[in-house]
Amino acid sequence: MQEYICVHCGANNPSVYKQFSDEIIKLTKCDNCNNLVGEYVETEYSIIIIDMLLLRKEALRHVLLIQI
Repeated sequence: MQEYICVHCGANNPSVYKQFSDEIIKLTKCDNCNNLVGEYVETEYSIIIIDMLLLRKEALRHVLLIQI
C-alpha cells in the first residue's frame, strides 16, 4: 500500500482522495494537521509552477513527493 505525504506538514497519509462514485471524488484531510493532503491535485500546472518559483513548500512537496 502506497503512503502519501501531506504537502503542509509532511506526515504520511494513506490516500490523497476518496472516490465515492464515478462522478464524486473528495480530497482527504491530513490526520496530523487537518489540512488537505494534496491540495495541488486540482490546481493547474501554471499555478503550481508559479508557487514553486515563489518557493512555497507545499508546491515543492507536491511535485517531489506526490505522483498522481
